[in-house]
Amino acid sequence: MAKWKDKRKRFDGDEIESSSIRLGQFRLLVHRHIHYPPDVWLASCHLGIFDQVELASKDLKEAKCQAKAKVQCILEDAIKDILEG
Repeated sequence: MAKWKDKRKRFDGDEIESSSIRLGQFRLLVHRHIHYPPDVWLASCHLGIFDQVELASKDLKEAKCQAKAKVQCILEDAIKDILEG
């Protein structure tokens, strides 16, 4: 099972600035961005799935769950479209 890898801020060893996980061929990233308030987590799923989607939770653990749920919904919708098409 894939595990999240946390990346800490360069100058503050305790604060996490991003966390990523490999889900098959996708790379899911929960991260902060300079153009958003400091307590906002964003999600990006590389390979062009989505980029910098604001998550509802201010808690990193919950934000990770929300990001995975977003990927799951997108994949379920794609599978449904394939099966119906």
